[in-house]
Amino acid sequence: MKENPYWEYIRANVEPSTDRKRPSPVIHINEFKQAVELVGALMDRHLSVYPDALGSDEDSNGTFWDIDGYVGPALDFMTPATPEAQEWKSHRLKLATYYYLLRSAVVLGIDVEAEAFKSLCATSLEGAKSLLAANLDLPNAWWITDFRERIKGAGVASPERLEKISVQTVIRPQIYAYSFPGSRRIEVSAIVREHLRTVNLILLTISRGLLDPATRADTLATGENVIELLLPYVFSLYFPNVDHSSLPVPRTPSREVFLQACEVSQIQSHFLLAHEYAHMLHHEGRRPSIELELEADNFAYDLLLDSSEFFKGRHRHQAYMSVRWLFLYLSLDRIVGAVLSDYEPDWIDTPIRDRDALLVPRTSTVTAAAEEHNLRLAGDSLLFHAKHDLRERGVDWIKEQARIFQKKNCI
Repeated sequence: MKENPYWEYIRANVEPSTDRKRPSPVIHINEFKQAVELVGALMDRHLSVYPDALGSDEDSNGTFWDIDGYVGPALDFMTPATPEAQEWKSHRLKLATYYYLLRSAVVLGIDVEAEAFKSLCATSLEGAKSLLAANLDLPNAWWITDFRERIKGAGVASPERLEKISVQTVIRPQIYAYSFPGSRRIEVSAIVREHLRTVNLILLTISRGLLDPATRADTLATGENVIELLLPYVFSLYFPNVDHSSLPVPRTPSREVFLQACEVSQIQSHFLLAHEYAHMLHHEGRRPSIELELEADNFAYDLLLDSSEFFKGRHRHQAYMSVRWLFLYLSLDRIVGAVLSDYEPDWIDTPIRDRDALLVPRTSTVTAAAEEHNLRLAGDSLLFHAKHDLRERGVDWIKEQARIFQKKNCI
């Protein structure tokens, strides 16, 4: 295999940094059921300001609660689940997706005992059966509700006009958001934020490991094989019968890494929704084109980087890093999709590159401390390295890995 220039850049140029600690929600392992009940009553839904009220475990021993997902809204729709309520086998795919969404509400620290994970899975499965027994559409996650409230305060359109645009969650195994102007409706895949949070957790864990002098040597081997860590999640976007509950479950080394993974995925998900709102507000009756897609991206950038409703409580560099990582990951997605569809992969990926290029004029207003800059650089390099690795390993290798994935992870 040829020497990878991106990986060589990591070895030579990424400077170490020191993590700063800050609070995040954490629950004790034996309090999971109580936490499920408590989360429905929580008024503060923003992790960045949430007090450390659910416990004070050490970082790697904690069980971390993501309150912006589906558990809170789903509680209102859950009914007691009985064997007569549903034939679970006939709804296995939907049940597995519900289970995945509920289980994803909690991320374990690296030192948590396996028994805690089993208990968590059992509780999530019962919740999924209960939600399926209700026989209703999946409720919107809190991050969608949060976005809708923010955009109303951003001044991009009248509140009355925005209120007429509905957002509907759908069970679809893709990083998917699409607008239907005729019915004033936007669809978004239920798995979007949870999928992206998992990918970001992997990238942030490896990047921070590379930047820490104490862990850098051990982390290099993991980073060199990052494509093997990411591929199961990329493949999961291309098989309609994926059992998402069977995908690997990464842990977090610290509450800071967990908190940042949640925030980065939130920004990325907000970007996808903002892009679709642009189509609804400005492109009705116009034929789809690359120009309209770029206009929608610029609308989303304006919201995330300039609007006080989205900018408050965030760092501009974090928003910039989040969108850049999203595009780099989507490039991997498109390459794998082309291979599985028997098309010639576009290794340059001009459409994604053009969308990413829109960020360039804005970089002069994005400042960052050396630590933040190096973190983005490390994540960029990992994603470039993954793309380079795909090309080096070749189309036949990708197809073989896809066959293995399908056999192991599809219903």
